[in-house]
Amino acid sequence: MESEEPLSLDKQLKAIKAPLTFASTHFHLKKDSSLLSRLEEINISPKDIDYVLLTHLDFENVSGVADISSETKILVSRDEAKGCCEKSFKIFRSWWKDANISVFDWNGKEGPFEKSLDLLGDGSIMLMKLYGHSAGMFGVKVTSENNKFTLLYSDAGYGELAWKELAPPAVTVDKEATMRSLEWVRMESLDKNCAYSLASHEATSMKVLRF
Repeated sequence: MESEEPLSLDKQLKAIKAPLTFASTHFHLKKDSSLLSRLEEINISPKDIDYVLLTHLDFENVSGVADISSETKILVSRDEAKGCCEKSFKIFRSWWKDANISVFDWNGKEGPFEKSLDLLGDGSIMLMKLYGHSAGMFGVKVTSENNKFTLLYSDAGYGELAWKELAPPAVTVDKEATMRSLEWVRMESLDKNCAYSLASHEATSMKVLRF
């Protein structure tokens, strides 16, 4: 939903097609703010992307995936896919229409719930279940050769202040699990080897992280 001027609420509602989600969120992208436009800014072509990791299936996290190359592997956890099927009033499948999405199962025991996936098989990119905000949400821990890592903790918290003050997101399917996830994010973020710790809704500009 990219346009020069803010879209009317009626147009936004028709595009989102999920009244419960829309009740608390109005979504509009300024011109040149779509996924493809932002990738172009940092000189990345969709065809250069090997994986797209859908940490969870809320609309602001999946809109735009249909623009990704069909050769790109788009992954979501089986827990999240199953949870969304059970809560279909919150999710509308047209958000990822024609996208090549595959589900994955956990094969490791990293993270707060001992459920993880070693994406490349070398420990460099680990997907850790961060249950609470949604049924199968995960965070991503990317570790470099010098042992420094970047933590992308999705919606386990809404920015640095959230994990510093242990202020969990208001929307949750399990409050206790949400706090457990956030406590783990705090521990990882304070680790001396943590180069970056970023939430999905971080107020930062899009850039290539080097560490």
